[in-house]
Amino acid sequence: MQGSPVSPVDDSTIPTFAVVGAVNHGKSSVVATLAENDQVRISRMPGETVETQRFALGELFVFFDTPGFQNAREALAELQGAASDARPLERFARFIAAHRGEAAFDAECRLFEPVVHGAGIVYVVDAARPLRDLHRAEMELMRLTGAPRLAIINRTGPDEHLEEWKRRLGQHFNAVREFDAHQAGFAERIELLETLAGIEQRWKPRLMQAVQLLRAERARRLDEAAAIVVDWLARALTLREEEHDADEPDEAIRERFRSRLASEESATHAALIDLFSHRHVQAPIDAARLFGDGLVIRKKLAASDTGNTQWQRDLSVSYDRLGNVAVAQGKLDEAEPFFREAWDKRRASLGDDHPNTLISLANMGNLLQAQGKNAEAVALLTPAEPALRATFPDANAFRLAKFLMSLGKARAGLGEYAAAEANLLESDAIYTVTPGPAVNDTL
Repeated sequence: MQGSPVSPVDDSTIPTFAVVGAVNHGKSSVVATLAENDQVRISRMPGETVETQRFALGELFVFFDTPGFQNAREALAELQGAASDARPLERFARFIAAHRGEAAFDAECRLFEPVVHGAGIVYVVDAARPLRDLHRAEMELMRLTGAPRLAIINRTGPDEHLEEWKRRLGQHFNAVREFDAHQAGFAERIELLETLAGIEQRWKPRLMQAVQLLRAERARRLDEAAAIVVDWLARALTLREEEHDADEPDEAIRERFRSRLASEESATHAALIDLFSHRHVQAPIDAARLFGDGLVIRKKLAASDTGNTQWQRDLSVSYDRLGNVAVAQGKLDEAEPFFREAWDKRRASLGDDHPNTLISLANMGNLLQAQGKNAEAVALLTPAEPALRATFPDANAFRLAKFLMSLGKARAGLGEYAAAEANLLESDAIYTVTPGPAVNDTL
Protein backbone atom coordinates (compact mmCIF):
# COMPACT_ATOMS: atom_id res chain seq x y z
CA MET A 1 0.00 0.00 0.00
CA GLN A 2 1.17 3.47 -0.84
CA GLY A 3 1.50 6.43 1.54
CA SER A 4 0.35 9.93 0.69
CA PRO A 5 -0.49 13.18 2.52
CA VAL A 6 -3.75 13.38 4.41
CA SER A 7 -6.89 14.23 2.45
CA PRO A 8 -10.57 14.24 3.35
CA VAL A 9 -12.49 10.98 3.36
CA ASP A 10 -14.72 11.28 0.29
CA ASP A 11 -16.68 8.01 0.51
CA SER A 12 -18.33 7.13 3.82
CA THR A 13 -18.52 3.46 2.81
CA ILE A 14 -14.71 3.14 2.69
CA PRO A 15 -13.46 1.97 6.12
CA THR A 16 -11.15 4.76 7.22
CA PHE A 17 -9.20 4.94 10.48
CA ALA A 18 -6.90 7.49 12.10
CA VAL A 19 -4.22 5.68 14.10
CA VAL A 20 -3.59 7.90 17.13
CA GLY A 21 -1.97 7.75 20.54
CA ALA A 22 0.77 9.08 22.76
CA VAL A 23 4.22 9.79 21.37
CA ASN A 24 6.30 6.67 20.68
CA HIS A 25 3.69 4.09 21.73
CA GLY A 26 3.97 2.20 18.45
CA LYS A 27 1.43 3.87 16.14
CA SER A 28 3.63 3.70 13.05
CA SER A 29 4.50 0.06 13.77
CA VAL A 30 0.80 -0.80 13.86
CA VAL A 31 0.18 1.08 10.60
CA ALA A 32 3.13 -0.68 8.94
CA THR A 33 1.71 -4.06 9.98
CA LEU A 34 -1.90 -3.39 9.02
CA ALA A 35 -0.97 -1.66 5.77
CA GLU A 36 1.72 -4.28 5.05
CA ASN A 37 4.19 -1.52 4.34
CA ASP A 38 7.50 -1.75 6.17
CA GLN A 39 8.65 1.53 4.65
CA VAL A 40 6.46 3.45 7.11
CA ARG A 41 8.95 5.52 9.06
CA ILE A 42 9.49 3.93 12.49
CA SER A 43 12.01 5.30 14.98
CA ARG A 44 13.14 4.78 18.54
CA MET A 45 13.23 8.56 18.92
CA PRO A 46 9.98 10.03 20.32
CA GLY A 47 7.89 12.21 18.04
CA GLU A 48 9.35 11.12 14.70
CA THR A 49 5.91 11.09 13.00
CA VAL A 50 5.27 14.81 12.46
CA GLU A 51 3.02 14.62 9.39
CA THR A 52 -0.19 12.69 8.82
CA GLN A 53 0.27 10.02 6.13
CA ARG A 54 -2.45 8.06 4.30
CA PHE A 55 -2.11 4.35 3.48
CA ALA A 56 -4.80 2.57 1.46
CA LEU A 57 -5.67 -0.83 0.03
CA GLY A 58 -7.51 0.33 -3.07
CA GLU A 59 -11.02 1.35 -2.03
CA LEU A 60 -11.26 -1.35 0.64
CA PHE A 61 -9.77 0.49 3.61
CA VAL A 62 -7.60 3.48 4.56
CA PHE A 63 -5.32 4.19 7.53
CA PHE A 64 -3.92 7.55 8.56
CA ASP A 65 -0.64 7.47 10.49
CA THR A 66 -0.82 10.57 12.71
CA PRO A 67 1.57 12.43 15.02
CA GLY A 68 1.44 11.65 18.73
CA PHE A 69 -0.60 13.82 21.06
CA GLN A 70 1.18 16.99 22.08
CA ASN A 71 -1.04 18.81 24.59
CA ALA A 72 -3.99 16.51 25.19
CA ARG A 73 -4.97 17.94 28.58
CA GLU A 74 -5.03 21.51 27.29
CA ALA A 75 -7.02 20.42 24.23
CA LEU A 76 -9.50 18.58 26.45
CA ALA A 77 -10.11 21.75 28.46
CA GLU A 78 -11.33 23.43 25.26
CA LEU A 79 -13.24 20.47 23.87
CA GLN A 80 -15.00 19.23 27.02
CA GLY A 81 -18.23 20.85 25.86
CA ALA A 82 -18.49 18.38 22.96
CA ALA A 83 -20.11 15.96 25.43
CA SER A 84 -23.35 17.93 25.19
CA ASP A 85 -23.16 18.77 21.46
CA ALA A 86 -25.53 17.11 19.01
CA ARG A 87 -22.68 17.18 16.46
CA PRO A 88 -19.49 16.90 18.50
CA LEU A 89 -17.21 16.77 15.46
CA GLU A 90 -18.22 20.32 14.58
CA ARG A 91 -16.62 21.47 17.82
CA PHE A 92 -13.44 19.59 16.88
CA ALA A 93 -13.54 21.24 13.45
CA ARG A 94 -13.76 24.67 15.10
CA PHE A 95 -10.80 23.73 17.33
CA ILE A 96 -8.72 22.91 14.22
CA ALA A 97 -9.73 26.17 12.55
CA ALA A 98 -8.85 28.18 15.66
CA HIS A 99 -5.46 26.57 16.29
CA ARG A 100 -4.16 25.59 12.86
CA GLY A 101 -0.57 26.73 12.55
CA GLU A 102 -0.08 27.14 16.31
CA ALA A 103 2.93 25.23 17.61
CA ALA A 104 1.16 24.31 20.86
CA PHE A 105 -1.60 22.32 19.12
CA ASP A 106 0.01 21.37 15.80
CA ALA A 107 -0.13 17.60 16.52
CA GLU A 108 -3.71 17.74 17.81
CA CYS A 109 -4.90 19.60 14.70
CA ARG A 110 -3.23 17.06 12.42
CA LEU A 111 -4.58 13.97 14.19
CA PHE A 112 -8.12 15.38 14.64
CA GLU A 113 -8.41 16.29 10.94
CA PRO A 114 -9.10 12.80 9.48
CA VAL A 115 -11.53 12.12 12.36
CA VAL A 116 -13.45 15.33 11.58
CA HIS A 117 -13.67 14.14 7.97
CA GLY A 118 -15.27 10.85 9.02
CA ALA A 119 -12.46 8.48 10.02
CA GLY A 120 -12.80 6.01 12.85
CA ILE A 121 -10.15 5.84 15.56
CA VAL A 122 -7.51 3.24 16.34
CA TYR A 123 -5.89 4.30 19.62
CA VAL A 124 -2.52 2.65 20.30
CA VAL A 125 -1.00 2.35 23.77
CA ASP A 126 2.11 0.63 25.10
CA ALA A 127 1.27 -1.75 27.97
CA ALA A 128 4.88 -1.65 29.16
CA ARG A 129 4.34 1.97 30.24
CA PRO A 130 2.20 3.13 33.17
CA LEU A 131 -1.17 4.78 32.64
CA ARG A 132 -0.94 8.52 33.36
CA ASP A 133 -3.28 11.51 33.46
CA LEU A 134 -2.29 12.58 29.96
CA HIS A 135 -3.43 9.19 28.63
CA ARG A 136 -6.76 9.62 30.40
CA ALA A 137 -7.12 12.97 28.66
CA GLU A 138 -6.36 11.37 25.29
CA MET A 139 -8.99 8.67 25.87
CA GLU A 140 -11.60 11.23 26.87
CA LEU A 141 -10.88 13.28 23.74
CA MET A 142 -11.40 10.17 21.61
CA ARG A 143 -14.68 9.39 23.40
CA LEU A 144 -15.94 12.94 22.89
CA THR A 145 -15.59 12.64 19.10
CA GLY A 146 -18.35 10.00 19.01
CA ALA A 147 -16.42 8.25 16.22
CA PRO A 148 -16.13 4.42 16.02
CA ARG A 149 -13.18 3.50 18.25
CA LEU A 150 -10.82 0.56 18.71
CA ALA A 151 -8.03 0.50 21.29
CA ILE A 152 -4.91 -1.56 20.56
CA ILE A 153 -2.61 -2.53 23.42
CA ASN A 154 0.79 -2.80 21.76
CA ARG A 155 2.78 -5.34 23.77
CA THR A 156 6.41 -4.26 23.56
CA GLY A 157 7.73 -5.42 26.95
CA PRO A 158 6.69 -6.45 30.48
CA ASP A 159 2.93 -6.54 31.12
CA GLU A 160 2.76 -5.19 34.67
CA HIS A 161 0.44 -2.36 33.54
CA LEU A 162 -1.72 -4.46 31.20
CA GLU A 163 -4.77 -4.94 33.44
CA GLU A 164 -4.93 -1.27 34.39
CA TRP A 165 -4.86 -0.29 30.71
CA LYS A 166 -7.58 -2.81 29.88
CA ARG A 167 -9.95 -1.52 32.58
CA ARG A 168 -9.57 2.11 31.57
CA LEU A 169 -9.70 1.50 27.80
CA GLY A 170 -12.86 -0.58 28.18
CA GLN A 171 -14.65 2.53 29.46
CA HIS A 172 -13.88 4.61 26.37
CA PHE A 173 -13.70 2.31 23.33
CA ASN A 174 -16.01 0.00 21.36
CA ALA A 175 -13.41 -2.78 21.50
CA VAL A 176 -9.98 -3.42 23.03
CA ARG A 177 -7.42 -5.80 21.53
CA GLU A 178 -3.89 -6.86 22.45
CA PHE A 179 -1.43 -6.79 19.56
CA ASP A 180 2.34 -7.06 19.10
CA ALA A 181 3.05 -5.05 15.97
CA HIS A 182 6.64 -6.30 15.71
CA GLN A 183 5.81 -10.00 16.04
CA ALA A 184 2.32 -10.21 14.54
CA GLY A 185 1.91 -12.64 11.68
CA PHE A 186 -0.65 -12.86 8.93
CA ALA A 187 -3.29 -14.49 11.15
CA GLU A 188 -3.05 -11.74 13.79
CA ARG A 189 -3.31 -9.07 11.10
CA ILE A 190 -6.47 -10.65 9.69
CA GLU A 191 -7.97 -11.01 13.18
CA LEU A 192 -7.44 -7.31 13.83
CA LEU A 193 -9.09 -6.34 10.54
CA GLU A 194 -12.05 -8.56 11.46
CA THR A 195 -12.30 -6.74 14.80
CA LEU A 196 -12.38 -3.40 12.97
CA ALA A 197 -15.21 -4.77 10.82
CA GLY A 198 -17.30 -5.13 13.98
CA ILE A 199 -17.10 -1.57 15.30
CA GLU A 200 -18.95 0.17 12.44
CA GLN A 201 -21.71 -1.63 10.51
CA ARG A 202 -21.46 0.40 7.28
CA TRP A 203 -17.77 -0.54 6.89
CA LYS A 204 -18.14 -4.26 7.49
CA PRO A 205 -18.75 -5.37 3.86
CA ARG A 206 -15.59 -3.73 2.52
CA LEU A 207 -13.43 -4.85 5.42
CA MET A 208 -14.57 -8.44 5.00
CA GLN A 209 -13.92 -8.12 1.27
CA ALA A 210 -10.41 -6.89 2.16
CA VAL A 211 -9.92 -9.93 4.40
CA GLN A 212 -10.89 -12.26 1.54
CA LEU A 213 -8.59 -10.41 -0.87
CA LEU A 214 -5.65 -10.57 1.54
CA ARG A 215 -6.17 -14.31 2.13
CA ALA A 216 -6.19 -14.95 -1.60
CA GLU A 217 -3.08 -12.81 -2.03
CA ARG A 218 -1.34 -14.71 0.78
CA ALA A 219 -2.08 -18.05 -0.92
CA ARG A 220 -0.75 -16.69 -4.22
CA ARG A 221 2.46 -15.51 -2.59
CA LEU A 222 3.06 -18.86 -0.91
CA ASP A 223 2.66 -20.63 -4.26
CA GLU A 224 5.00 -18.16 -5.93
CA ALA A 225 7.54 -18.50 -3.11
CA ALA A 226 7.58 -22.28 -3.59
CA ALA A 227 8.16 -21.80 -7.32
CA ILE A 228 11.02 -19.36 -6.67
CA VAL A 229 12.77 -21.80 -4.31
CA VAL A 230 12.31 -24.79 -6.64
CA ASP A 231 13.67 -22.76 -9.56
CA TRP A 232 16.70 -21.73 -7.51
CA LEU A 233 17.44 -25.33 -6.51
CA ALA A 234 17.25 -26.44 -10.13
CA ARG A 235 19.70 -23.72 -11.20
CA ALA A 236 22.08 -24.36 -8.29
CA LEU A 237 22.24 -28.12 -8.87
CA THR A 238 23.03 -27.72 -12.56
CA LEU A 239 25.41 -24.77 -12.32
CA ARG A 240 28.69 -25.19 -14.20
CA GLU A 241 31.60 -22.88 -14.84
CA GLU A 242 34.18 -23.51 -17.53
CA GLU A 243 37.44 -21.81 -18.40
CA HIS A 244 37.27 -19.04 -20.95
CA ASP A 245 40.66 -19.86 -22.40
CA ALA A 246 43.59 -22.15 -21.67
CA ASP A 247 45.58 -19.43 -19.94
CA GLU A 248 42.85 -18.39 -17.51
CA PRO A 249 43.96 -18.77 -13.87
CA ASP A 250 42.23 -21.54 -11.91
CA GLU A 251 41.42 -19.07 -9.13
CA ALA A 252 39.50 -16.92 -11.60
CA ILE A 253 37.35 -19.90 -12.60
CA ARG A 254 36.70 -20.93 -8.99
CA GLU A 255 35.88 -17.36 -8.01
CA ARG A 256 33.47 -17.03 -10.90
CA PHE A 257 31.67 -20.25 -9.88
CA ARG A 258 31.44 -19.25 -6.21
CA SER A 259 30.26 -15.79 -7.14
CA ARG A 260 27.57 -17.12 -9.49
CA LEU A 261 26.33 -19.58 -6.87
CA ALA A 262 26.21 -16.88 -4.19
CA SER A 263 24.47 -14.57 -6.65
CA GLU A 264 21.78 -17.18 -7.31
CA GLU A 265 21.14 -17.52 -3.59
CA SER A 266 21.17 -13.77 -2.98
CA ALA A 267 18.80 -13.11 -5.89
CA THR A 268 16.43 -15.78 -4.60
CA HIS A 269 16.54 -14.27 -1.12
CA ALA A 270 15.88 -10.80 -2.55
CA ALA A 271 12.97 -12.14 -4.62
CA LEU A 272 11.37 -13.68 -1.51
CA ILE A 273 11.89 -10.46 0.45
CA ASP A 274 10.25 -8.45 -2.32
CA LEU A 275 7.41 -10.97 -2.72
CA PHE A 276 6.38 -10.60 0.92
CA SER A 277 7.11 -6.83 0.98
CA HIS A 278 9.79 -7.20 3.69
CA ARG A 279 12.10 -4.53 2.30
CA HIS A 280 13.94 -4.01 5.58
CA VAL A 281 15.00 -7.66 5.96
CA GLN A 282 18.76 -7.93 5.91
CA ALA A 283 20.33 -10.04 3.15
CA PRO A 284 23.19 -12.36 4.17
CA ILE A 285 26.32 -10.44 5.09
CA ASP A 286 28.42 -13.30 3.71
CA ALA A 287 27.07 -12.61 0.23
CA ALA A 288 28.22 -8.98 0.37
CA ARG A 289 31.65 -10.04 1.62
CA LEU A 290 31.98 -12.73 -1.05
CA PHE A 291 30.93 -10.42 -3.87
CA GLY A 292 33.28 -7.75 -2.54
CA ASP A 293 36.17 -10.21 -2.66
CA GLY A 294 35.15 -11.21 -6.17
CA LEU A 295 35.07 -7.58 -7.25
CA VAL A 296 38.72 -7.15 -6.23
CA ILE A 297 39.77 -10.18 -8.28
CA ARG A 298 37.71 -9.19 -11.31
CA LYS A 299 39.05 -5.63 -11.23
CA LYS A 300 42.59 -7.02 -11.42
CA LEU A 301 41.73 -9.37 -14.27
CA ALA A 302 39.88 -6.69 -16.23
CA ALA A 303 42.75 -4.23 -15.76
CA SER A 304 45.30 -6.81 -16.93
CA ASP A 305 43.59 -7.14 -20.33
CA THR A 306 41.24 -4.30 -21.19
CA GLY A 307 40.49 -5.92 -24.55
CA ASN A 308 39.12 -9.10 -22.96
CA THR A 309 35.36 -8.53 -23.25
CA GLN A 310 34.58 -11.56 -21.06
CA TRP A 311 36.57 -10.17 -18.14
CA GLN A 312 34.95 -6.75 -18.61
CA ARG A 313 31.58 -8.50 -18.57
CA ASP A 314 32.50 -10.40 -15.40
CA LEU A 315 33.42 -7.12 -13.72
CA SER A 316 30.01 -5.68 -14.56
CA VAL A 317 28.39 -8.77 -12.99
CA SER A 318 30.24 -8.16 -9.71
CA TYR A 319 28.97 -4.58 -9.56
CA ASP A 320 25.44 -5.75 -10.34
CA ARG A 321 25.49 -8.40 -7.60
CA LEU A 322 26.77 -5.98 -4.98
CA GLY A 323 23.95 -3.63 -5.97
CA ASN A 324 21.39 -6.43 -5.50
CA VAL A 325 22.74 -7.23 -2.04
CA ALA A 326 22.59 -3.55 -1.03
CA VAL A 327 18.96 -3.36 -2.22
CA ALA A 328 18.07 -6.52 -0.26
CA GLN A 329 19.55 -4.85 2.83
CA GLY A 330 17.50 -1.70 2.24
CA LYS A 331 20.65 0.34 1.46
CA LEU A 332 19.33 1.98 -1.69
CA ASP A 333 21.84 4.84 -1.76
CA GLU A 334 24.72 2.34 -1.52
CA ALA A 335 23.23 0.28 -4.36
CA GLU A 336 23.12 3.17 -6.83
CA PRO A 337 26.86 3.45 -7.64
CA PHE A 338 27.11 -0.35 -8.08
CA PHE A 339 24.21 -0.42 -10.56
CA ARG A 340 25.58 2.59 -12.42
CA GLU A 341 29.00 0.93 -12.77
CA ALA A 342 27.40 -2.29 -14.01
CA TRP A 343 25.34 -0.37 -16.56
CA ASP A 344 28.32 1.68 -17.76
CA LYS A 345 30.52 -1.42 -18.14
CA ARG A 346 27.87 -3.24 -20.15
CA ARG A 347 27.22 -0.28 -22.40
CA ALA A 348 30.93 -0.06 -23.13
CA SER A 349 31.53 -3.79 -23.68
CA LEU A 350 28.18 -5.01 -25.05
CA GLY A 351 26.41 -1.98 -26.52
CA ASP A 352 23.22 -0.15 -25.58
CA ASP A 353 20.77 -2.69 -27.04
CA HIS A 354 22.28 -5.90 -25.66
CA PRO A 355 19.83 -7.78 -23.37
CA ASN A 356 22.21 -7.59 -20.41
CA THR A 357 22.64 -3.83 -20.89
CA LEU A 358 18.86 -3.39 -20.99
CA ILE A 359 18.51 -5.42 -17.79
CA SER A 360 21.06 -3.10 -16.15
CA LEU A 361 19.10 -0.08 -17.34
CA ALA A 362 15.89 -1.56 -15.92
CA ASN A 363 17.63 -2.26 -12.60
CA MET A 364 18.80 1.35 -12.49
CA GLY A 365 15.31 2.66 -13.22
CA ASN A 366 13.74 0.40 -10.61
CA LEU A 367 16.21 1.67 -8.02
CA LEU A 368 15.56 5.32 -8.88
CA GLN A 369 11.82 4.74 -8.48
CA ALA A 370 12.35 3.01 -5.12
CA GLN A 371 14.44 6.02 -4.00
CA GLY A 372 11.58 8.36 -4.88
CA LYS A 373 13.51 9.84 -7.83
CA ASN A 374 10.48 9.43 -10.07
CA ALA A 375 11.38 12.07 -12.66
CA GLU A 376 14.83 10.52 -13.19
CA ALA A 377 13.30 7.06 -13.42
CA VAL A 378 10.76 8.10 -16.05
CA ALA A 379 13.41 9.96 -18.06
CA LEU A 380 15.64 6.88 -18.05
CA LEU A 381 13.04 4.17 -18.65
CA THR A 382 10.70 5.77 -21.22
CA PRO A 383 13.16 5.88 -24.17
CA ALA A 384 14.15 2.25 -23.51
CA GLU A 385 10.60 0.85 -23.66
CA PRO A 386 10.65 -0.08 -27.39
CA ALA A 387 13.95 -1.93 -26.98
CA LEU A 388 12.67 -3.82 -23.92
CA ARG A 389 9.53 -4.86 -25.80
CA ALA A 390 11.55 -6.13 -28.75
CA THR A 391 14.16 -7.93 -26.63
CA PHE A 392 12.03 -9.75 -24.03
CA PRO A 393 8.97 -11.38 -25.61
CA ASP A 394 7.27 -14.69 -24.83
CA ALA A 395 8.92 -16.70 -22.02
CA ASN A 396 11.15 -13.77 -21.02
CA ALA A 397 8.30 -11.24 -20.94
CA PHE A 398 8.46 -11.19 -17.13
CA ARG A 399 11.44 -8.84 -17.56
CA LEU A 400 9.22 -6.46 -19.53
CA ALA A 401 6.57 -6.79 -16.81
CA LYS A 402 9.09 -5.77 -14.14
CA PHE A 403 10.21 -2.84 -16.31
CA LEU A 404 6.60 -1.67 -16.83
CA MET A 405 5.86 -1.94 -13.11
CA SER A 406 8.81 0.35 -12.28
CA LEU A 407 7.81 2.79 -15.01
CA GLY A 408 4.16 2.76 -13.88
CA LYS A 409 5.05 3.41 -10.24
CA ALA A 410 7.36 6.26 -11.22
CA ARG A 411 4.67 7.83 -13.40
CA ALA A 412 2.15 7.51 -10.57
CA GLY A 413 4.62 9.31 -8.32
CA LEU A 414 4.62 12.20 -10.81
CA GLY A 415 0.84 12.28 -11.01
CA GLU A 416 0.72 10.82 -14.55
CA TYR A 417 -2.08 8.48 -13.51
CA ALA A 418 -3.47 7.47 -16.92
CA ALA A 419 -0.07 6.38 -18.25
CA ALA A 420 0.77 4.76 -14.91
CA GLU A 421 -2.46 2.73 -14.92
CA ALA A 422 -1.78 1.47 -18.45
CA ASN A 423 1.75 0.36 -17.50
CA LEU A 424 0.66 -1.35 -14.27
CA LEU A 425 -2.29 -3.16 -15.84
CA GLU A 426 -0.11 -4.47 -18.66
CA SER A 427 2.55 -5.54 -16.16
CA ASP A 428 -0.02 -7.42 -14.12
CA ALA A 429 -1.39 -9.13 -17.24
CA ILE A 430 2.10 -10.28 -18.28
CA TYR A 431 2.94 -11.58 -14.80
CA THR A 432 -0.29 -13.59 -14.79
CA VAL A 433 0.83 -15.45 -17.92
CA THR A 434 4.63 -15.40 -17.46
CA PRO A 435 5.57 -14.97 -13.79
CA GLY A 436 9.24 -15.88 -14.45
CA PRO A 437 12.05 -16.41 -14.04
CA ALA A 438 12.19 -18.31 -17.32
CA VAL A 439 15.98 -18.05 -17.78
CA ASN A 440 18.96 -17.85 -15.51
CA ASP A 441 19.07 -14.35 -14.04
CA THR A 442 22.85 -14.46 -13.73
CA LEU A 443 24.25 -12.31 -16.51
